[in-house]
Amino acid sequence: MTRNPEIAQTILAQLGGGRLAVMTGAHAFVALDSGLQFSLKPGSKDRVRKVRVVLTPMDAMSSPSTRGRQTPSSLSQSSLK
Repeated sequence: MTRNPEIAQTILAQLGGGRLAVMTGAHAFVALDSGLQFSLKPGSKDRVRKVRVVLTPMDAMSSPSTRGRQTPSSLSQSSLK
């Protein structure tokens, strides 16, 4: 599994860069194979704790999120194209 920091940096810039952390309390940013993962402070409205933004083969982004220790929920999946 190779991490691609260029994709992660591009996604972070598209999400607002440092402003994302200030507005949402995002932290613990991790570069993934084809995306970015970060954590949110406890107490978010929907109890989402981790967000994973992944670049799909069709050059779109999908964002399945998790609550606590659960696996990604298909109910909270959205396309960010």
